[in-house]
Amino acid sequence: MQEIRFYEEKGTSPVLDWIISLTEKAQIKCLSRIELLKEKGNKLRRPYADLLRDNIYELRIIYSGNQYRILYFFDGTEIIVLTHGFIKKSKTVPTKELNKAVKRMEKYLKDPDKYSSNE
Repeated sequence: MQEIRFYEEKGTSPVLDWIISLTEKAQIKCLSRIELLKEKGNKLRRPYADLLRDNIYELRIIYSGNQYRILYFFDGTEIIVLTHGFIKKSKTVPTKELNKAVKRMEKYLKDPDKYSSNE
């Protein structure tokens, strides 16, 4: 079982804020997928998860015709850090979303305690 951490900056978590903004059923679907990631860790593969680039992965959730994505990375072998979520509207993950995740990973890796909170 992996430890899930939420990227946090200035007292707020982009992932949690985003999940709260979703409908209740979409929230439940996203949270259940996070639980699956917690259980399986780096063994979770398509269709549930995929490596994008620069050690950034996507957690893939489809609900009610929408493609929800939560980007994350691994800190060692036991910790998974969720950076943020969005609704994917194009065929590929937008570069700006990937770049945002990479920047958050870089900040986190420099000071994990400053930029994360546990589930």
